[in-house]
Amino acid sequence: MTLDARDLLNSAVGRHLCLAYLESLACVEDIEEDTSAAGEFQRSLRTASMVIDLSQGSSTVFGWDPYGRLLDQEAFLQHLTEEAKSKGLVGPAAGPNLARQIARIELTEIGDLQLMQALSKATNAVHFWGQSPTGEEILMNGPEPTSAMLRVAHHIIESAASSWWYEPWAPCEQWLVRPVNAMNGEEPFELEPKTLREHESITVLIEDAFDQAEREASARKHRQLGPQEPLGDVWWSFPAFLLEKTTSLIPGIGPVDLYCCEDSHGEDTKVAWKVSSAGQRIFEVADAEDWVRLCAWYPQEVTATKLDMWEKNTRRRGRWVVPDWLKMASDFDGVHLSAAAYISLAGTAIPVRGLGAEGEWASSITGWTPDWTFHFTQIRVDVESRQVWQLDDNSPGPIWERARGVGPDGRWGRSE
Repeated sequence: MTLDARDLLNSAVGRHLCLAYLESLACVEDIEEDTSAAGEFQRSLRTASMVIDLSQGSSTVFGWDPYGRLLDQEAFLQHLTEEAKSKGLVGPAAGPNLARQIARIELTEIGDLQLMQALSKATNAVHFWGQSPTGEEILMNGPEPTSAMLRVAHHIIESAASSWWYEPWAPCEQWLVRPVNAMNGEEPFELEPKTLREHESITVLIEDAFDQAEREASARKHRQLGPQEPLGDVWWSFPAFLLEKTTSLIPGIGPVDLYCCEDSHGEDTKVAWKVSSAGQRIFEVADAEDWVRLCAWYPQEVTATKLDMWEKNTRRRGRWVVPDWLKMASDFDGVHLSAAAYISLAGTAIPVRGLGAEGEWASSITGWTPDWTFHFTQIRVDVESRQVWQLDDNSPGPIWERARGVGPDGRWGRSE
């Protein structure tokens, strides 16, 4: 699968990725003083989107007027709206004006870390569990900003830094990453890689399959009683979360799982081990057709549980299906989702043929991490390969750095 610019802009992840790259071109340490085209665009987008968010009641903030007077939310919204109107950032003029600002931004060569940071921000920014679009998303989904962003999307996919997006599962470069739970007293330099044994993986798959079937049956009965409030359920479509998950290592940066995670919990310390052996029958999801094959071979209906959330994401109302991972485990040792497939497909409606009338069925990839491999069989890791990684809180973009160890002062050192 080779992405083009429209592939990126057709997905929520891709649009957020393009925005995160543009953000990296501005002086984020002092955005108010940044006179560059990128800085101007960031200020304009922030102002225009805040007006929408505050008007919809989806944000609660306060601010100051130019004279330093503290304003409550209503007064701040009025002040912000007047400012946005004066700059042509409210109503029909907002889209064309933002597009003109995007067109003036000089696109520089993209570094490996810079693109990984943008992908990290994009993965954390998307929301596939039924929320309404943010002001930023409403503005940037308009026709003029979308057209202006084609240049940005093309620049990203043509960069050498995006080449790893298309890589298939690499058995020699898989890494298991665990967040450190400090509340449970976990010490990163003592953490052991407790991986699931063969029968434990199957047990997890069985329990997850039964849980999904029970929730689907309950939701179906609930809907049969008549019109109801929208039903909430888990939004994701990946295999059981308790299964082992690995990602590849990007040279000079680290395992992908350090950076990218939908709905992350904000962990600042993680431990990684290199996988020494794993099952070899890994199904590759490199594009929409691969995902469709899984859904057609191992169909599991999830219409009753996913209908409301996925309709909000995709504007499609119909029957939904995901792969039955327990059945799939009889034929495969795991499933790998390439970064390219995640970036272009996450949160979209993927038509599934062969299960009924044309257009009757669809599926969606949600909750995944780029380059994730879920393992249905046991994996083993090299315990001597343990790496402790820490998040640099002082960096404007997420940077994970190797920790050397604990010094006499009780602080962790960082690798040179």
